[in-house]
Amino acid sequence: MRERKTMVRRSPFRRGLAATIALAASGALVACTGASETDDPVRTTLEDIAAVVGKTPLRLPAIPIDIDAEGRVARIGGIPASEVDALWERTTGSPLVGRIRFFNDDEDGRSYVSWFTETNVQHITVATRTDGLFLLVNGQPLPHIAWDAQSLDNLLALIDDLRGGGSDALVSDAQYEALAEFLPLLSSLNLRFDLRFPLQSDRAGRPTVDRIPLASDRAFRLGVSDDERTAPALQTVDVEVEYRPLAGGGGWVPAIFELSTVDLQTLLAPFGVDVPLMRMNEAWRRRLLASSIQSTGLQISEDGLYISIDERRLPHLAWNEASLVNVSNALAQLYPTRAELPVEAAWVPIVRTTAPVLNDLAVSIMVRFPVAD
Repeated sequence: MRERKTMVRRSPFRRGLAATIALAASGALVACTGASETDDPVRTTLEDIAAVVGKTPLRLPAIPIDIDAEGRVARIGGIPASEVDALWERTTGSPLVGRIRFFNDDEDGRSYVSWFTETNVQHITVATRTDGLFLLVNGQPLPHIAWDAQSLDNLLALIDDLRGGGSDALVSDAQYEALAEFLPLLSSLNLRFDLRFPLQSDRAGRPTVDRIPLASDRAFRLGVSDDERTAPALQTVDVEVEYRPLAGGGGWVPAIFELSTVDLQTLLAPFGVDVPLMRMNEAWRRRLLASSIQSTGLQISEDGLYISIDERRLPHLAWNEASLVNVSNALAQLYPTRAELPVEAAWVPIVRTTAPVLNDLAVSIMVRFPVAD
């Protein structure tokens, strides 16, 4: 008798987590703004808040947010969402969460929350600390975005370079101004949102699974052991890619080991091998040239993934072995091994398998750009 496969028809985990992060971030953003970006008093208030908390980091209590089976906010901090909405509407003129469904229906017409309940994802924690943005699933920390004051300054400087002016701008002035106000505030506030989902239960509504406790703040202290730091890399990769301008102003193409894609096309054409030109996107090329950005680097090591622009380090993805194993476990929980995956989740087996060994790699990739055409 053939074993019947379980069909996982929900959209991939990254979309569910994106919705979660958006929900948590919206709480902070709405609380700080509450009006459109054109409202000058709001902008002034943001600047005042940033001036205060930028000097004195605030530790706010954890905020539990209960999500109902339909994907709507049921309670905030133990208070029914309807009461919070009523208070917020009297204060600002609009409800805080209203009838918004933060977890949209999947193709079965059910909320993503039903997926979380079926796979026993009981809660997801999103937290900001002065050193990063953290994500926990069932109390288990995943790799997080880590920053310090210098890397945030470097990020804002990069965004400023990318906005520029005219048709070459990759970031609008409004986007830059919002980030310039929000990022320093985000790094100064200690916010924690615990999103709690319905438990598996029987027909009488009694839980059929043990409740998983929320993690303490110790979960945000991600450390790399001495053994992890001293262990030799399983694989070392050191590559430098150089973009070169095409003759006649035809754009930039990459070259590796002194051979550009144009050179490779010439060398391999007699053998019937078609090498793609891989010309850089023209908007990016113009913006990099206008901003005088000459290089970008990527490094993978035992404690994270780092990106730098002209040797200026940006906020990075930090991990240790345990958090990488947690990624694999979370994906295995959401996408069981024997389940038939939808096409858009084809990446899951790859990440599930490779995540635990990322800290065993030593990868360095440097990409250089021309300073002129």
